Amino acid sequence: MAGANPQPTPQPSLSAGERQSLMARWGAQIQRRIERARPRVRDTGRAVLRLTITPAGQLTGVGIAQSSGNPGLDQAALQAVRGAGRFPAAPDGLTEASYGFSLPVTFR
Repeated sequence: MAGANPQPTPQPSLSAGERQSLMARWGAQIQRRIERARPRVRDTGRAVLRLTITPAGQLTGVGIAQSSGNPGLDQAALQAVRGAGRFPAAPDGLTEASYGFSLPVTFR
């Protein structure tokens, strides 16, 4: 039929294992970016952050999922996220509006 618009080809859905693998790979890239932006502090500890990120790599939410027990370290962990800049885009196949990650930030 002339002038008809072809229907987009639906993307095959990912298996749970494929999705988990893509999320793990993307999460590792995000964590490396945060680690590089981590400020130097004298104290040691570990905070776990909860991040919400779009497939384009835009941070839409961040908070403390598990405190280090030290408010200064918790703030330094949040500062690392905010200082990391734009995060890597999601791997092909991850197409939801946003994704949540729980990532540790360790200070030694």
